[in-house]
Amino acid sequence: LKLQFLYFIEKGKMHTIHGDIVTPKGIVKGRILVSDDEISEIVSEDGASPTDCFVLPGLVDIHNHGCGGSNDVATHWENPGFTLRYLAENGTTACLASLVIGEDMNSLGNTVQNVEQSIREGCLDNEARLVGIHAEGPLIADLGGLPENNIRKNGVDKFESLVKSMPSCKVMTISPSMATGDVLKVLNEHGVRPSLGHDRVCTQTQIEACINGSEQRCHLTHLFNVMTFSHKQGTLPHFGLLRQVNGETGLLEAPTVEIISDNIHLHPLTVDLVLQCRSSEDIAVISDCVSEFKPDKEMTYNGRTMVVSPKGGCYLKGSSPPTLAGSTSTLFSSMKYLVTERGLPITDAAKIFAESPARIAQATHVGSLAPGNKADMILVDKRTFSLKAVMVGGKWVSGTNSNL
Repeated sequence: LKLQFLYFIEKGKMHTIHGDIVTPKGIVKGRILVSDDEISEIVSEDGASPTDCFVLPGLVDIHNHGCGGSNDVATHWENPGFTLRYLAENGTTACLASLVIGEDMNSLGNTVQNVEQSIREGCLDNEARLVGIHAEGPLIADLGGLPENNIRKNGVDKFESLVKSMPSCKVMTISPSMATGDVLKVLNEHGVRPSLGHDRVCTQTQIEACINGSEQRCHLTHLFNVMTFSHKQGTLPHFGLLRQVNGETGLLEAPTVEIISDNIHLHPLTVDLVLQCRSSEDIAVISDCVSEFKPDKEMTYNGRTMVVSPKGGCYLKGSSPPTLAGSTSTLFSSMKYLVTERGLPITDAAKIFAESPARIAQATHVGSLAPGNKADMILVDKRTFSLKAVMVGGKWVSGTNSNL
C-alpha cells in the first residue's frame, strides 16, 4: 500500500493518501488530502500507476447495542469507550448507540448520561465517533429477544418524558400497532425518525398511518426479523421490498430499510432479494451487535442470561427453540462477504455500509468521502479485501496501520 505523510502544520497533521477512492460519484484513482480532521481535497490522477488499495468511507453502524464494557447488554453503552475502541479497530468509524429500556428508565443506570456526554465530547483518539442514539422501543408489540418494559403500558406522558431524556435520539423503533397519533406527534416535535418494526400483528392501515403521520421518512428496523410476511395482506416486509407503495391512502414513499447481513439473522438469498429490490440509497446494513465475538461468553440482558454461539450470534440461554437476541458480527466482516462472495459492487458497498446509514441517522459530515467531510476512512487491500488501516478524524487508529 502506498501512503505518504506530507508534513506537519501548526494546526495539526496533513496527510496525502493514495488509492482507488470510492466517492458518492464513483471511483477516483488519485489521492485524498487531509487537513486536521477533515478532507480538504480529492485529486484525480489520470494515468497514475495502479494502486493496490481501495480507500472507502469509514463504516457507519446505526444499530449497535455495544460490544461489552459491562456485564449486562442493557448497560454496555454506560462505558462507551469500550465499544468505540472495538468498532474503530474493525473499520466502523461512526455509530448510533442502540438503547433498550428494561422495566423502567432506572434500568439504564448512567447509560444515557454517559452516551450524551460522549457525543458532546466528540471522538477521542483510537475511538469511533458516537453520532446519536437509536432507541429500540419502548413501544414494542413483539419483544423478540428484547426485555419487558413498563413504559409501553403507561401512556404518552411517560413516553414523552423518555424522549426528552435523550436529546441526541435520532431514530426510535416503534411498532405500528402501538403508534398512536400522539406518539408520532412527540417524535415529530423532537426530530426523531420512526423506525417501524418488532410487530407481527400490525395492519397495512396502521403502517400507512405511521408513514403519513411522520414528518420524516420512516425507516424499518431489521427487515424480516420479528415481523411477518403474508401474501394475502399488506405487511412490513412488503413496505420494505417495494420502492414505491400503491397503498390504501395513495402512492407512498417506501421506508428506508436496514438488514443484518451476518448469515444468521437472514439467509444470503434474502439479503440478495433486498439488494435487488431496493436502491442502495435506501439500504443500511447494520450489525445489531450485542457482544464481541467470544464463543461461549455469557452475559445478562436485563437479568436474562445470554450466550455467544461458536457459530456466531447471541442467544437467550436455555430458550427452546433458541431465541436469537443479537449478533456478534462487525460491519466490515459483512461487507467483505457481500463484496467477495455475493458480487456486491464496491460503490454500492460504500453506500449501504456508510453513506445511506449516515443519512438515515441524520449524521452530517460522515459516511462519504468528500471535501468538508470528516476524515473518517478505511484502507482495504484490493486483492484480499483485508482491512489495512482505519482513520478517524484525520488520525490513524493505533495498530490498524502497522502494514502500511
